[in-house]
Amino acid sequence: MRQQRVPKKGDLIYIKRTISGVLSIGEPNDLPSWSSALIMLEPNQTALVLDSHIIDRNKTKDLASETLVRAQELLDDAIKENDSEDDKLPDVFSILLISIGDHVVETLYDPNYLDVITTPSS
Repeated sequence: MRQQRVPKKGDLIYIKRTISGVLSIGEPNDLPSWSSALIMLEPNQTALVLDSHIIDRNKTKDLASETLVRAQELLDDAIKENDSEDDKLPDVFSILLISIGDHVVETLYDPNYLDVITTPSS
């Protein structure tokens, strides 16, 4: 398995394959105008990483609710049925908040779908 570099705030990423994401519109405290939608991001686009949240499934299991743990176990069972190494759910993954055009979208980082193409120098 190849070593992946998880995108961080300020990175420019390239979308290689169609991915899913969540688009939120409006102000969270203004409920009548707040909305969100599942969307598809088409390939051959770039996006700016606004924030990155790393989730370690081994650590969060201890803190998670019983419902979340059960959902995770069901997902693990479904993935175990698939023999493809590329489709295995990693123990550590990253949720990205990205800017694409004038939209802000949340998506999961997967090196098979996204590449980090530039990193700001610090």
